[in-house]
This record gives sequence, C-alpha cells and structure tokens, in this order.
Amino acid sequence: MRVVTVTELACIPRNHCLAVGGKHVEASHFRLMINCAEICQASTNFMLSGSVFHQKVCAVCAEICDACAKSCRKMAATTLKLN
Repeated sequence: MRVVTVTELACIPRNHCLAVGGKHVEASHFRLMINCAEICQASTNFMLSGSVFHQKVCAVCAEICDACAKSCRKMAATTLKLN
C-alpha cells in the first residue's frame, strides 16, 4: 500500500487550474495554492517530529488553507458563471 503525501494531494487542484488556465493560473491564486501545499507539508513534518511548535505552525497552516479554499471557491464560482 502506498501512502499519499500532503504535497501530492495539494497538486490535484494545481493540476486542475493549469488545465483550465485563465484566472485559475493568475499569480495570486496560484501562489496561494503553492503556499498552502508547502505549509501543509511543513505542518506535517512538525507534527511527526513532535515539535513543541507544531500547534503554532498548524494554526498558520489552517489560516493559509482557509484563504486557499476561499480563493478556490471564488474560481469555481467564476468558472460556473462563464459556462
């Protein structure tokens, strides 16, 4: 059995946005997705290492992931309106 990493899961939406193009690959949205993937991986590493700072890193991770989700919902709504 193969374990899927957080970074691999984060690549799924990026691949979608690359395929769709347009606003989906605008710098601010794409940068946010990359930031989300990176902080998720860092948070995982902090938790796995038993770091005393994992709660702080995870709190920042949650904030970034919420912003990314909001941006993705906005992109999805824009795409639906265009179709």
